[in-house]
Amino acid sequence: MARKKKSRRTVKEKASEAVPDEKKAVSKKSRTRTCRLAGRNILLTLIIIAVVAAASWTAGSMLSAGGPASADAGSDVVGEKVVTFLQSRLAPNYPGIKVELSDVQDYENLSDTYQVNVKITYNGRTQEDSFYASKDGKSLFNIIGNLDEEIEAPAEDNTQQNTGDVCSQLGVTKSDRPVFELYIFSFCAGGNGGLSVAIPVARTFADTTDFRVRFFSNMHGEHEKQENMIQECIQEVAPDKYLDYAEQYIQKIFNARVCGRNDVDCINEKSTELMDDLGIDSAAVMKCVTENGEQLYAADKAKAGELQLRFSPSFVINGKYVDVDNTVGRTPDGVKKALCCAFNNPPDVCNQVIEASTTQSSGSCA
Repeated sequence: MARKKKSRRTVKEKASEAVPDEKKAVSKKSRTRTCRLAGRNILLTLIIIAVVAAASWTAGSMLSAGGPASADAGSDVVGEKVVTFLQSRLAPNYPGIKVELSDVQDYENLSDTYQVNVKITYNGRTQEDSFYASKDGKSLFNIIGNLDEEIEAPAEDNTQQNTGDVCSQLGVTKSDRPVFELYIFSFCAGGNGGLSVAIPVARTFADTTDFRVRFFSNMHGEHEKQENMIQECIQEVAPDKYLDYAEQYIQKIFNARVCGRNDVDCINEKSTELMDDLGIDSAAVMKCVTENGEQLYAADKAKAGELQLRFSPSFVINGKYVDVDNTVGRTPDGVKKALCCAFNNPPDVCNQVIEASTTQSSGSCA
Protein backbone atom coordinates (compact mmCIF):
# COMPACT_ATOMS: atom_id res chain seq x y z
CA MET A 1 0.00 0.00 0.00
CA ALA A 2 3.00 2.25 -0.44
CA ARG A 3 2.57 5.65 -1.96
CA LYS A 4 4.69 8.73 -2.47
CA LYS A 5 5.51 10.12 0.93
CA LYS A 6 4.04 13.43 1.93
CA SER A 7 6.39 16.26 2.75
CA ARG A 8 6.84 16.82 6.46
CA ARG A 9 4.87 19.65 7.94
CA THR A 10 5.41 21.56 11.13
CA VAL A 11 3.04 21.12 14.05
CA LYS A 12 1.77 24.63 13.53
CA GLU A 13 1.09 24.06 9.82
CA LYS A 14 -0.95 20.91 10.59
CA ALA A 15 -2.90 22.76 13.26
CA SER A 16 -3.69 25.63 10.91
CA GLU A 17 -5.30 23.22 8.43
CA ALA A 18 -7.68 21.89 11.06
CA VAL A 19 -8.82 25.32 12.29
CA PRO A 20 -11.00 27.66 10.21
CA ASP A 21 -9.59 31.06 9.34
CA GLU A 22 -10.23 34.03 11.56
CA LYS A 23 -13.45 34.97 9.87
CA LYS A 24 -14.81 31.43 10.18
CA ALA A 25 -13.68 30.89 13.74
CA VAL A 26 -16.24 31.38 16.49
CA SER A 27 -14.74 33.87 18.90
CA LYS A 28 -16.06 34.73 22.33
CA LYS A 29 -16.85 38.18 21.04
CA SER A 30 -18.92 37.09 18.03
CA ARG A 31 -20.21 33.66 19.09
CA THR A 32 -23.62 32.87 17.63
CA ARG A 33 -25.98 31.06 19.99
CA THR A 34 -26.85 27.57 18.80
CA CYS A 35 -29.07 24.83 20.24
CA ARG A 36 -28.12 21.24 19.47
CA LEU A 37 -29.72 17.86 19.97
CA ALA A 38 -26.52 16.39 21.39
CA GLY A 39 -22.82 17.10 21.88
CA ARG A 40 -20.76 20.30 21.94
CA ASN A 41 -19.95 22.59 19.04
CA ILE A 42 -16.22 21.86 18.75
CA LEU A 43 -13.87 21.02 15.92
CA LEU A 44 -14.08 17.44 14.70
CA THR A 45 -10.32 17.12 15.03
CA LEU A 46 -10.49 17.89 18.74
CA ILE A 47 -13.31 15.37 19.17
CA ILE A 48 -11.15 12.67 17.63
CA ILE A 49 -8.12 13.59 19.74
CA ALA A 50 -10.26 13.28 22.87
CA VAL A 51 -11.63 9.92 21.76
CA VAL A 52 -8.17 8.53 21.12
CA ALA A 53 -6.82 9.93 24.38
CA ALA A 54 -9.69 8.49 26.42
CA ALA A 55 -9.87 5.09 24.78
CA SER A 56 -6.49 3.95 23.48
CA TRP A 57 -6.10 0.26 22.65
CA THR A 58 -3.39 -0.18 25.28
CA ALA A 59 -1.39 1.91 27.69
CA GLY A 60 1.80 0.87 25.91
CA SER A 61 3.96 3.55 24.39
CA MET A 62 5.24 3.59 20.85
CA LEU A 63 7.23 6.76 21.30
CA SER A 64 10.53 4.95 21.60
CA ALA A 65 12.59 3.81 18.65
CA GLY A 66 14.56 1.42 20.84
CA GLY A 67 13.62 -1.76 22.70
CA PRO A 68 12.55 -5.14 21.39
CA ALA A 69 10.60 -5.06 18.14
CA SER A 70 6.97 -6.22 18.30
CA ALA A 71 5.39 -8.44 15.68
CA ASP A 72 4.18 -6.54 12.64
CA ALA A 73 0.48 -7.21 12.08
CA GLY A 74 0.72 -5.76 8.57
CA SER A 75 -0.36 -2.41 7.16
CA ASP A 76 -3.71 -3.70 5.86
CA VAL A 77 -4.69 -5.18 9.23
CA VAL A 78 -3.58 -2.15 11.23
CA GLY A 79 -5.27 0.28 8.84
CA GLU A 80 -8.62 -1.47 9.04
CA LYS A 81 -8.28 -1.78 12.79
CA VAL A 82 -7.80 1.98 13.13
CA VAL A 83 -10.88 2.65 10.98
CA THR A 84 -13.01 0.19 12.96
CA PHE A 85 -11.81 1.67 16.25
CA LEU A 86 -12.58 5.27 15.29
CA GLN A 87 -15.93 4.41 13.73
CA SER A 88 -17.09 2.48 16.80
CA ARG A 89 -16.04 5.21 19.24
CA LEU A 90 -17.44 8.18 17.30
CA ALA A 91 -20.70 6.78 15.89
CA PRO A 92 -22.73 6.58 19.14
CA ASN A 93 -22.49 10.33 19.78
CA TYR A 94 -22.18 11.51 16.17
CA PRO A 95 -24.76 9.58 14.10
CA GLY A 96 -23.98 9.42 10.42
CA ILE A 97 -20.23 9.92 10.83
CA LYS A 98 -18.15 7.85 8.40
CA VAL A 99 -14.48 6.93 8.71
CA GLU A 100 -12.71 5.66 5.57
CA LEU A 101 -9.16 4.45 5.05
CA SER A 102 -7.04 6.41 2.57
CA ASP A 103 -3.72 4.59 2.93
CA VAL A 104 -1.09 3.33 5.35
CA GLN A 105 2.62 4.21 5.27
CA ASP A 106 5.70 3.46 7.31
CA TYR A 107 6.18 6.44 9.62
CA GLU A 108 9.63 7.72 8.75
CA ASN A 109 10.62 8.84 12.26
CA LEU A 110 9.67 5.69 14.19
CA SER A 111 10.51 2.24 12.85
CA ASP A 112 7.74 0.48 14.82
CA THR A 113 4.96 2.84 13.72
CA TYR A 114 2.53 3.16 10.82
CA GLN A 115 1.03 6.46 9.68
CA VAL A 116 -2.62 5.74 8.93
CA ASN A 117 -4.35 8.36 6.77
CA VAL A 118 -8.14 8.48 6.92
CA LYS A 119 -11.05 10.53 5.60
CA ILE A 120 -13.76 11.45 8.10
CA THR A 121 -17.14 12.68 6.87
CA TYR A 122 -19.69 14.24 9.20
CA ASN A 123 -22.70 16.48 8.61
CA GLY A 124 -21.78 17.00 4.96
CA ARG A 125 -18.12 17.84 5.56
CA THR A 126 -15.08 15.70 4.87
CA GLN A 127 -11.63 16.20 6.32
CA GLU A 128 -8.42 14.18 6.19
CA ASP A 129 -6.53 13.16 9.31
CA SER A 130 -3.39 11.17 10.05
CA PHE A 131 -3.13 8.74 12.95
CA TYR A 132 -0.13 6.82 14.23
CA ALA A 133 -0.47 3.16 15.19
CA SER A 134 2.08 0.71 16.49
CA LYS A 135 2.83 -1.97 13.91
CA ASP A 136 1.59 -4.68 16.26
CA GLY A 137 -1.85 -2.99 16.15
CA LYS A 138 -2.04 -2.38 19.89
CA SER A 139 -1.52 1.37 20.34
CA LEU A 140 -3.00 4.43 18.64
CA PHE A 141 -2.09 8.10 18.85
CA ASN A 142 -3.40 11.14 16.98
CA ILE A 143 -0.38 13.41 17.30
CA ILE A 144 3.35 12.73 17.39
CA GLY A 145 5.55 15.77 17.63
CA ASN A 146 9.07 16.81 18.46
CA LEU A 147 8.63 19.29 21.29
CA ASP A 148 12.13 20.66 20.69
CA GLU A 149 11.43 21.41 17.03
CA GLU A 150 11.68 25.05 16.09
CA ILE A 151 8.40 26.09 14.54
CA GLU A 152 8.59 28.63 11.76
CA ALA A 153 5.90 31.25 11.46
CA PRO A 154 3.72 30.57 8.40
CA ALA A 155 3.73 33.05 5.58
CA GLU A 156 1.10 35.74 5.93
CA ASP A 157 -2.12 34.79 4.20
CA ASN A 158 -3.76 37.80 2.60
CA THR A 159 -6.58 35.91 0.94
CA GLN A 160 -10.06 37.07 1.83
CA GLN A 161 -13.01 34.94 2.92
CA ASN A 162 -15.23 33.81 0.07
CA THR A 163 -13.15 35.36 -2.69
CA GLY A 164 -14.33 32.56 -4.95
CA ASP A 165 -17.82 31.78 -6.22
CA VAL A 166 -20.04 31.63 -3.14
CA CYS A 167 -22.73 29.70 -5.00
CA SER A 168 -20.23 27.01 -5.96
CA GLN A 169 -19.19 26.73 -2.33
CA LEU A 170 -22.78 26.28 -1.17
CA GLY A 171 -23.73 23.82 -3.91
CA VAL A 172 -27.48 24.39 -3.63
CA THR A 173 -29.78 23.15 -6.39
CA LYS A 174 -31.27 25.85 -8.58
CA SER A 175 -35.00 26.20 -9.32
CA ASP A 176 -37.51 28.75 -10.59
CA ARG A 177 -39.07 29.12 -7.13
CA PRO A 178 -36.72 28.04 -4.33
CA VAL A 179 -37.93 26.45 -1.12
CA PHE A 180 -36.43 28.21 1.89
CA GLU A 181 -36.78 26.39 5.22
CA LEU A 182 -35.59 27.15 8.74
CA TYR A 183 -35.42 24.35 11.33
CA ILE A 184 -35.52 25.49 14.96
CA PHE A 185 -36.76 24.77 18.49
CA SER A 186 -39.27 27.45 19.56
CA PHE A 187 -37.62 28.04 22.95
CA CYS A 188 -34.03 28.01 21.72
CA ALA A 189 -32.30 31.40 21.84
CA GLY A 190 -30.13 30.53 18.85
CA GLY A 191 -33.21 29.29 16.98
CA ASN A 192 -35.09 32.53 17.57
CA GLY A 193 -31.99 34.49 16.63
CA GLY A 194 -32.00 32.54 13.35
CA LEU A 195 -35.71 33.24 12.96
CA SER A 196 -35.05 36.97 13.42
CA VAL A 197 -32.48 36.72 10.62
CA ALA A 198 -34.85 34.78 8.35
CA ILE A 199 -37.92 37.02 8.78
CA PRO A 200 -36.69 40.02 6.72
CA VAL A 201 -35.37 37.62 4.06
CA ALA A 202 -38.71 35.82 3.87
CA ARG A 203 -40.55 39.15 3.58
CA THR A 204 -38.23 40.36 0.82
CA PHE A 205 -38.66 37.14 -1.19
CA ALA A 206 -42.33 36.50 -0.37
CA ASP A 207 -43.36 36.59 -4.04
CA THR A 208 -40.54 34.43 -5.35
CA THR A 209 -39.89 31.70 -2.75
CA ASP A 210 -41.78 29.28 -0.51
CA PHE A 211 -40.75 29.87 3.10
CA ARG A 212 -41.49 27.54 6.01
CA VAL A 213 -40.30 27.32 9.61
CA ARG A 214 -40.08 23.74 10.88
CA PHE A 215 -39.71 22.52 14.46
CA PHE A 216 -37.88 19.35 15.42
CA SER A 217 -37.25 19.23 19.16
CA ASN A 218 -38.76 20.19 22.49
CA MET A 219 -35.59 19.77 24.53
CA HIS A 220 -36.65 22.66 26.78
CA GLY A 221 -39.93 21.12 27.91
CA GLU A 222 -43.57 20.46 27.08
CA HIS A 223 -44.30 24.18 26.74
CA GLU A 224 -41.84 24.21 23.83
CA LYS A 225 -43.62 21.32 22.13
CA GLN A 226 -46.93 23.15 22.47
CA GLU A 227 -45.49 26.35 20.97
CA ASN A 228 -43.89 24.30 18.19
CA MET A 229 -47.32 22.91 17.27
CA ILE A 230 -49.00 26.32 17.56
CA GLN A 231 -46.54 27.85 15.10
CA GLU A 232 -46.92 24.83 12.81
CA CYS A 233 -50.67 25.39 12.74
CA ILE A 234 -50.48 29.16 12.24
CA GLN A 235 -48.57 28.41 9.04
CA GLU A 236 -51.40 26.07 8.05
CA VAL A 237 -54.35 28.31 9.03
CA ALA A 238 -52.99 31.84 8.43
CA PRO A 239 -49.70 31.59 6.51
CA ASP A 240 -49.87 35.24 5.42
CA LYS A 241 -49.73 36.35 9.07
CA TYR A 242 -47.16 33.91 10.36
CA LEU A 243 -44.17 36.27 10.04
CA ASP A 244 -46.03 38.92 12.05
CA TYR A 245 -46.74 36.36 14.76
CA ALA A 246 -43.18 35.02 14.79
CA GLU A 247 -41.71 38.50 15.14
CA GLN A 248 -44.04 39.38 18.02
CA TYR A 249 -43.62 35.98 19.67
CA ILE A 250 -39.86 36.49 19.98
CA GLN A 251 -40.36 39.79 21.81
CA LYS A 252 -43.55 39.29 23.81
CA ILE A 253 -43.34 35.63 24.81
CA PHE A 254 -39.83 34.23 24.36
CA ASN A 255 -37.68 37.23 25.32
CA ALA A 256 -40.18 38.35 27.97
CA ARG A 257 -39.94 34.93 29.69
CA VAL A 258 -43.65 35.06 30.57
CA CYS A 259 -44.10 31.28 30.78
CA GLY A 260 -42.20 28.81 32.91
CA ARG A 261 -40.83 25.44 31.89
CA ASN A 262 -43.56 22.90 31.02
CA ASP A 263 -46.32 25.51 31.60
CA VAL A 264 -48.49 24.55 28.66
CA ASP A 265 -51.52 26.50 29.93
CA CYS A 266 -49.47 29.70 29.95
CA ILE A 267 -48.28 29.11 26.40
CA ASN A 268 -51.85 28.52 25.23
CA GLU A 269 -53.01 31.71 26.93
CA LYS A 270 -50.21 34.01 25.77
CA SER A 271 -50.12 32.64 22.23
CA THR A 272 -53.89 32.98 21.92
CA GLU A 273 -53.72 36.60 23.10
CA LEU A 274 -51.03 37.36 20.55
CA MET A 275 -52.95 35.66 17.73
CA ASP A 276 -56.09 37.60 18.59
CA ASP A 277 -54.14 40.89 18.62
CA LEU A 278 -52.84 40.11 15.12
CA GLY A 279 -56.24 39.12 13.72
CA ILE A 280 -55.40 35.42 13.47
CA ASP A 281 -58.27 32.99 14.04
CA SER A 282 -56.91 31.54 17.28
CA ALA A 283 -59.82 29.06 17.61
CA ALA A 284 -59.00 27.56 14.22
CA VAL A 285 -55.32 27.39 15.11
CA MET A 286 -55.94 25.66 18.44
CA LYS A 287 -58.30 23.21 16.74
CA CYS A 288 -55.50 22.41 14.30
CA VAL A 289 -53.13 21.88 17.25
CA THR A 290 -55.55 19.42 18.84
CA GLU A 291 -56.36 17.52 15.66
CA ASN A 292 -53.20 17.78 13.57
CA GLY A 293 -50.43 19.24 15.72
CA GLU A 294 -48.78 15.94 16.58
CA GLN A 295 -48.73 14.85 12.94
CA LEU A 296 -47.29 18.14 11.70
CA TYR A 297 -44.63 18.10 14.40
CA ALA A 298 -43.73 14.46 13.72
CA ALA A 299 -43.46 15.18 9.99
CA ASP A 300 -41.02 18.02 10.60
CA LYS A 301 -38.91 15.91 12.95
CA ALA A 302 -38.82 13.20 10.30
CA LYS A 303 -37.64 15.69 7.66
CA ALA A 304 -34.94 16.93 10.02
CA GLY A 305 -33.86 13.35 10.58
CA GLU A 306 -33.60 12.70 6.85
CA LEU A 307 -31.35 15.76 6.53
CA GLN A 308 -29.37 14.71 9.63
CA LEU A 309 -29.96 18.12 11.22
CA ARG A 310 -28.79 18.57 14.81
CA PHE A 311 -28.63 22.32 15.29
CA SER A 312 -31.17 25.07 15.95
CA PRO A 313 -31.14 27.05 13.75
CA SER A 314 -30.48 25.06 10.57
CA PHE A 315 -31.01 26.80 7.23
CA VAL A 316 -32.14 24.56 4.35
CA ILE A 317 -32.48 25.73 0.75
CA ASN A 318 -34.01 23.47 -1.90
CA GLY A 319 -33.58 20.51 0.40
CA LYS A 320 -29.89 21.12 1.21
CA TYR A 321 -28.49 22.20 4.57
CA VAL A 322 -26.54 25.45 4.21
CA ASP A 323 -23.88 26.26 6.78
CA VAL A 324 -24.40 30.01 6.71
CA ASP A 325 -22.14 30.62 9.72
CA ASN A 326 -19.03 29.45 7.88
CA THR A 327 -19.90 30.72 4.41
CA VAL A 328 -22.10 33.79 3.93
CA GLY A 329 -22.62 34.70 7.59
CA ARG A 330 -25.71 34.44 9.78
CA THR A 331 -27.17 37.83 8.85
CA PRO A 332 -30.20 38.72 6.71
CA ASP A 333 -27.96 39.84 3.86
CA GLY A 334 -25.78 36.74 4.18
CA VAL A 335 -28.79 34.43 4.05
CA LYS A 336 -30.08 36.46 1.09
CA LYS A 337 -26.86 35.71 -0.79
CA ALA A 338 -27.30 31.99 -0.15
CA LEU A 339 -30.94 32.06 -1.23
CA CYS A 340 -30.12 33.96 -4.43
CA CYS A 341 -27.80 31.09 -5.41
CA ALA A 342 -30.88 28.85 -5.65
CA PHE A 343 -32.64 30.80 -8.43
CA ASN A 344 -32.44 29.88 -12.09
CA ASN A 345 -33.03 33.59 -12.73
CA PRO A 346 -32.28 35.64 -9.59
CA PRO A 347 -34.82 38.45 -9.01
CA ASP A 348 -33.79 42.09 -8.80
CA VAL A 349 -34.05 42.05 -4.99
CA CYS A 350 -30.89 39.94 -4.95
CA ASN A 351 -29.06 43.20 -5.66
CA GLN A 352 -30.54 44.90 -2.59
CA VAL A 353 -28.99 44.92 0.87
CA ILE A 354 -31.19 43.51 3.64
CA GLU A 355 -30.48 45.19 6.94
CA ALA A 356 -30.26 43.23 10.18
CA SER A 357 -33.41 43.07 12.27
CA THR A 358 -33.44 45.02 15.50
CA THR A 359 -35.48 42.22 17.14
CA GLN A 360 -32.82 39.53 16.88
CA SER A 361 -32.70 37.37 20.01
CA SER A 362 -29.42 37.18 21.88
CA GLY A 363 -30.30 34.75 24.69
CA SER A 364 -28.82 31.32 25.30
CA CYS A 365 -30.28 27.82 25.57
CA ALA A 366 -30.57 25.87 28.77
